[in-house]
Amino acid sequence: MLPDFFIGAHAAVSGYALVSRDKGRFSTYFPSVELIIPESTNDLIDVNLREAELLFQAGALSVPVIKKHNQSEGWTVTLDGKHKLNPALETARGQVRVFKRLDAAVGVLFEIGFDEVKVVH
Repeated sequence: MLPDFFIGAHAAVSGYALVSRDKGRFSTYFPSVELIIPESTNDLIDVNLREAELLFQAGALSVPVIKKHNQSEGWTVTLDGKHKLNPALETARGQVRVFKRLDAAVGVLFEIGFDEVKVVH
């Protein structure tokens, strides 16, 4: 409970948004903090674009890996780093996001803020 308070206080003072499933506690004690509440019911939080941007800004992501998708023509993105989240970039519906073109995947990662990507065939 105390670590949540420190996290919420830091977000409030710094103007950061928080990714949390605990809407009650954070919204009660820190009403000025923007809460991002994942819709996933999985044990792991799905990484969508907004969450990826926040993780990137926090320095929690390493170099993203783009690789050929096993089951279709296209490319998938993995965002590993200092977090305990599902590393696959996903759609808002919780499915692995498959890019039809490699340049589209790279473009999304550059928009997030990455300046380097690793491509694996």
